[in-house]
Amino acid sequence: MFHCRFTMVLCLCVLTMVGCANTAESTPTPTPTQHHQVTYLANRLRPGFKLTLPVDWRYRVTESGLMLANDARALEATNNSSVMPADTLVADLSLRTPAEIITAGARNATELLDAFVGRSPDASEESQYQVVDLLEIDGRDAAQLSATIAANDTLLLAVALDDHYLLAVIVATTDKLQELAADLSDIFASAQLLQTQ
Repeated sequence: MFHCRFTMVLCLCVLTMVGCANTAESTPTPTPTQHHQVTYLANRLRPGFKLTLPVDWRYRVTESGLMLANDARALEATNNSSVMPADTLVADLSLRTPAEIITAGARNATELLDAFVGRSPDASEESQYQVVDLLEIDGRDAAQLSATIAANDTLLLAVALDDHYLLAVIVATTDKLQELAADLSDIFASAQLLQTQ
């Protein structure tokens, strides 16, 4: 009887040790980055847009579109201060209709940005805005211009959403644009036009 009990206890100890060893050696899986979808519709007569933001980003609806930020403090600062909090980025997004694009004399994203900043297509080196390819937005007509204004980095972006264009003015503290380029690329690549019913 003692022999059976001893053998049973010994087997339980071995199984427990094996279970503990497997737990100690298991590699934890990283928590996937979570996102939330944001939709903007000005009214029932005008198309809007939707896009996906990282879960820790914030947004605010404005008269012309959406403001996005990597930190809620940055959205609050735009109301009453011209000084951006450290390590923040704010993007002001609006949707341009085909009629507005024609009125601006633009036929593509590059010409839309040039018209927006009053920059001639053959701008020289001394132009405040320079053409860049900071964000990756494949498969769509898109253009980017960059400048440093008032000690902040500024990126202007135009992205085609069917026959409309999403126009973004992105302002960030030094080096934050580069640091958040992957997030911004994903955000604008996810943008879709919402037609009114």
